[in-house]
Amino acid sequence: PGWNQFGKAKVQYLPDSEYKKKTFCRIVDEIKPDLLYVSSLFSVAHVLPALSISRKKNLPLLLAPRGELNDTALSKKRWKKRLYISFLVAGGFLKNVSFQATSEQEKANIAKHLKVRPDKIYLLPNVPAAPLQKAETGKTPGKIRICFVGRIVDNKNLLTAIAAVSSVGFDAVLDIYGSKEDPEYWSKCEDLIRQAPKNVRINYKGVLNSWAMNQAYHDYDCLISPTEFENYGQAIVEAMLHDVPVIISEGTTPWDDVRLSNAGFVCSLKNRQEFSDAVMTIGMMDQAAYAGLIQRLRDYCRSKFDIQKLKNLYLSALGAICQGSKKG
Repeated sequence: PGWNQFGKAKVQYLPDSEYKKKTFCRIVDEIKPDLLYVSSLFSVAHVLPALSISRKKNLPLLLAPRGELNDTALSKKRWKKRLYISFLVAGGFLKNVSFQATSEQEKANIAKHLKVRPDKIYLLPNVPAAPLQKAETGKTPGKIRICFVGRIVDNKNLLTAIAAVSSVGFDAVLDIYGSKEDPEYWSKCEDLIRQAPKNVRINYKGVLNSWAMNQAYHDYDCLISPTEFENYGQAIVEAMLHDVPVIISEGTTPWDDVRLSNAGFVCSLKNRQEFSDAVMTIGMMDQAAYAGLIQRLRDYCRSKFDIQKLKNLYLSALGAICQGSKKG
């Protein structure tokens, strides 16, 4: 392993054999960071070494639970998670940790479940990729190319996406991107894929890095995401910023208001037919109608995402965390 240049940053990828506290300590000693950042609460392989290194070297630690304290997320393996949280809280391991919340609801969840003071929680929305408009290729009525991007687990509801696309009577392609984290659930998906009619092609495309995925979005007419819960919905945001309209589930992401701008489709998980209807609507659009949808989506994105404002927000928060650590 070594350092790779990624834009203005240097990134090092570790093999599983090197994913341990000893390696983390070596890297910390090498680069002498101002702050440690951990993107997960329940990834013990990240969290426990980071907590130990933070204490030992007096380094500020910013932890992002990434929606893991959502009620629906906590309901899965509930008692194991409760025990782990109790261990961290009762042991005082989180006493000097700062937390990132990407929404007001997550901020409330962090305070509630981790017993954290409000001043230790920083509201920092995720930073999306820079907008990249796709070239106009021409939308033909009666044809559609759709992508699904996300981990293949039950709460992402890939089965609903497959069923929705399989129900249309015209030529349709559904490409699936994401890691097969639940083999049993993926087996159910494969069974449904085999039942798809001849006019529908469904392909598993594996896992792409963020750069490659952002390029791939331009091959699609829309993204479908019938997720049960999404703290932020990175794939949804990236798709919208790349001129890809979205079909999403109602009340499970922060992006329900996309329908108020007539720039996307928000469907009820209690009525799966709505997902099929949305696929049909986009599929039957001609170029003029589809171009109008794209323009409304661009207007929506301009109203929602201010990259420079987010950058300033992050710099201010990170500066405050580092300064607070020095005072402590």
